[in-house]
Amino acid sequence: MEAKPIVTCHGDQTIFSSLHPTLVQTLPKETTEWRRSYGRPPKTVHIEASFVPYDEDILPKETDKTLVSRPYFHVFWVDAEQKGQESWTALLQRLRNLLLQAYNRHLSKYEENMRLMRERRNEPGWGFIQFFLIQEELAFMFEMLGLYDDAMIQYDELDALFSQFVITKVSGTAVPWLTNNFLECKSWAGISLQKAINRDRRDQIKDNKASLIEFRNYLFSRQCALLFLLGKPSEVSRRAMEFLYNTVLEVIKLKISVIPGALDCWSFVSALEVLQTCEKYEDLYNPELFYLYRATLWDHARKKLYSLGELCGLMPEDDVQPRSEQLTMVLDLTSGMGIAEENDAVNVNNQPRPRDKLREALSSKDSFQKIYLELLEQAMGTFKHIGRYRCARLITKDLALFYMRMGHPEKAENYLSEAVKSYHQEGWSQLSEGTRLDLARCQDKLKNKHKYPFTALYIASSSTLPEADRRKYLERLYEEAKNSTETSPLKASPLITVEEMSFTKPEVYINHVVEVELKIKNKGPCDVSCDQICLSFTQVKSSQNTKPVVSRQASDTSLTENVANCRPISKPTANMIPLQENIEGSLKSPVLCGVSCFQSKDLLRRVDSAGSKTITKQPAVKKEDYALCISGQDIILKPGENVIVLSKKIEKVGVFRTNQFWVKIGNLDLIKTLDVQTSFTSSYHQPLCQINPTCRDKLIMGIENEVELSIENSNLNLETGQQLEVVTSSDLQVKTSDGSRFLTIDESTKDKSLKFNFTLYHDIIESESIDFMIKIACDRFPQPLLTGVTFVSPLLASHKVHTANKRKYLQIALEGHSDSSFTLQDPTASTTNKDVEFICLSKPDQKWNVYKSQRVSYLWELKCNTESVMSLPVFFHVNYICSLEQKQRTFSYTCQIDNFRTQYHVRVTVTPQGENKHCQMSVLSCMKIEVTSMYSNYTEDRVLYRVDDDSFWAVSGKSAGLLNIANGHGSIEIDVMAITAGHLPLPRVTLCQYKENTEIVKQESVDSEPPPSPLPQKTVQDNLLPFQQGQVYYASIAKQVHVYPNSINSHMEAVIDNKLTDVKI
Repeated sequence: MEAKPIVTCHGDQTIFSSLHPTLVQTLPKETTEWRRSYGRPPKTVHIEASFVPYDEDILPKETDKTLVSRPYFHVFWVDAEQKGQESWTALLQRLRNLLLQAYNRHLSKYEENMRLMRERRNEPGWGFIQFFLIQEELAFMFEMLGLYDDAMIQYDELDALFSQFVITKVSGTAVPWLTNNFLECKSWAGISLQKAINRDRRDQIKDNKASLIEFRNYLFSRQCALLFLLGKPSEVSRRAMEFLYNTVLEVIKLKISVIPGALDCWSFVSALEVLQTCEKYEDLYNPELFYLYRATLWDHARKKLYSLGELCGLMPEDDVQPRSEQLTMVLDLTSGMGIAEENDAVNVNNQPRPRDKLREALSSKDSFQKIYLELLEQAMGTFKHIGRYRCARLITKDLALFYMRMGHPEKAENYLSEAVKSYHQEGWSQLSEGTRLDLARCQDKLKNKHKYPFTALYIASSSTLPEADRRKYLERLYEEAKNSTETSPLKASPLITVEEMSFTKPEVYINHVVEVELKIKNKGPCDVSCDQICLSFTQVKSSQNTKPVVSRQASDTSLTENVANCRPISKPTANMIPLQENIEGSLKSPVLCGVSCFQSKDLLRRVDSAGSKTITKQPAVKKEDYALCISGQDIILKPGENVIVLSKKIEKVGVFRTNQFWVKIGNLDLIKTLDVQTSFTSSYHQPLCQINPTCRDKLIMGIENEVELSIENSNLNLETGQQLEVVTSSDLQVKTSDGSRFLTIDESTKDKSLKFNFTLYHDIIESESIDFMIKIACDRFPQPLLTGVTFVSPLLASHKVHTANKRKYLQIALEGHSDSSFTLQDPTASTTNKDVEFICLSKPDQKWNVYKSQRVSYLWELKCNTESVMSLPVFFHVNYICSLEQKQRTFSYTCQIDNFRTQYHVRVTVTPQGENKHCQMSVLSCMKIEVTSMYSNYTEDRVLYRVDDDSFWAVSGKSAGLLNIANGHGSIEIDVMAITAGHLPLPRVTLCQYKENTEIVKQESVDSEPPPSPLPQKTVQDNLLPFQQGQVYYASIAKQVHVYPNSINSHMEAVIDNKLTDVKI
């Protein structure tokens, strides 16, 4: 502030002049703690003062109520003290403390007087203006000290006190100081925030020459100046809206006479003044709120300008021009805005001042249109910038209506459509339907034949719009449908919905009538005459599931298209909102009145922030295929629910599911794709079809089987000459009487059941039985008849290879598997390998009769000329004649012999040890294992041997190990002990192939002699690979050794005929 407390000086002026500049600059640099009275918390302040020579004229008078520009302290200069830093600091601190003491003394007395004056506010002769100036002086003092919060409190108290006086005046109580001059309004100049203190306006208030609007302008300007000093520009924007609304309300309640449009001019100029001033500041703490309040001010200024445009005839319609009285009104309004002050032509951003912008907007229709659109875009863009898309969409509706007045419906259509969807998704049905009327008028001007019927359909079905509007648009819709030459497909759900649908008989037979009952709701205001109502259905594949027979359809009145940044609410909002009236004062002279809603939190909750920013377009209405449909003609649907029954004769078999609902009114197609689909089944009785052998119980492979086909002709109307086709797989042969696959119906078979004879043949395969599915097809059958047959094999073949040292023998056995007799003869066995010869050891000309469970074996010796044959394919053939057909056929059997050559010869001997001449029981004997390779090309090889567990012998030492085969021979000796006496079979030894990664478990042994080959410490027995049958010949498998008892007892155990027997001696 320019005004500062005064410190008078006297004494040596030379000393004072030399210290004055330094004192003025240094005194406010450091802060001082100010301990205030009345227990208020201390504050840290900067002390400033004006040092002037003492003069009696500047001493305050008793009536002087100033605080800032008055003497507080007197200094008499005699001599300079020491100019050291410490002494200088002490002097400054002393001055600050003395000044604060002086402030405290004056402020305490000043505040006490001010409180006493406030308490006398209801006494006659009390004046608010005088009290205002006194308390404002206290605010100046706090502002000078840098205590902006305390200064702000003073203005807030004055604001509240003035508002209370206005309420008192409105309630009927006399307020003498509210003079006629205060209640007159000759100027509506907006608020000015270019200066921190408007001295001219304060002088007007001091002289009781300010009107209510001028007083409010000054008071709010001071509040804004302090808020800017506090760094709270968002609070300025927030208070600005309250200031604008409250001031206009006070003017109205106090019945202050103003010309029409004056308050709109004042509100517009004041809002722009706040906005332009706030542009110089940034709110780092609440940026979102800062922009929100600014966007609200932009929107408020836009609305006020729109009201002025309506009042002054500046709307953009071509056929509307300002009248003479409206032009005069413009001159009156511009004259009441005041004149430009000094340096008030443009602001810091080189933008025109608000009053100049308003004058420009009121000068012509083009200027008004330009500025209005600028304000609208500014407000809408700011709301979108902070994510308040709902507020932005509210503005877009006004923009669309303005475009309509401009004659540009093509620009308005998208805005109106988006507004309708937004209101609908948020549950505001009345707003949605009201906006839909504007959208219909817009589309009507555009002559949009595709979108207009859709909008008119929604209007006709609305439950919130007046019935007159609904009938009007429904009648226009009928006219368009009758006069139009193009078919217009629309969604039926706004006007007509399918509530329930059910089939009277969900299962019907072919060529019968199916009936469906529909419960249809007409949402229109009057009857709807339908030329045709159709229900389409499609045939369902067998793999698809069908829906329940009875279903309830969703009304589907909601829009399926999403709106950007808007999430539909989970619970629809009620059209009627419960409100409660609030009145202060009497009903005849109310002070304040309003309404409140208990559900405001639910109804006004935010949903914008979680909305999606993408728009999903509504799919186009498409009419499906109605080749299969149930329809009715000339049906009248009355308002509300209607029940109709549609019927149709079904000529196809299958499962059919409802697909789409279609109502035809002239060239208007109302279509609804059913969300919940129902189904019905059309079927026929499947005749019983069987194929049975005529001579036996089962069908036999390898012979022709006479069979009988029987068909139960319960619901088939087959005529003479029609043919049935027997369809089988390619390996099953069918032969009818004419040698084909077709069976012809003659007069003798035209009966309830049909019977045909033919033959079936299938070759013998290496399986006990095989199943076949046979189809009987006919043009009159909705689907082929199916039946199954089973063939059994008459002969089962098996083979086995026998070994006698190097010699090999092949045995092939045939076993009867049917009740019929088969005669076998001429067996042959061959191979593709020329190095192998088959020598038959059976009688080649002998015939064998085989019955069920009987077996015939054939034996061949295999001679091989080389050792390189490892795998040998064998082809066996034998001729057979069945007793049922007496026709010779050939039975074939193929097998594979792998590794049939003898690879190793194993011989085992057991001999007594030491001087013993015979093997004795419980005495160690020596068992020798000799392995000889049967191949002539010897190679170094190793095999695994294992002595099997035996009840006659016990192994002393290792029972398994590795054996090296060098030069075609290898041997090993193992200690064994006979457990019993007698002729014992030799211990059984098994030979296995050696694998490099095989590990052998270390056997526990008492034998200290080293093994013939080093053994691994561990083994995994699962890794042992045994030889195939015939690769190892065990020469000692049937030999025995005589074991004597070691002592003679009266009783002993002996082995006789390989059996352990108790023998008495």
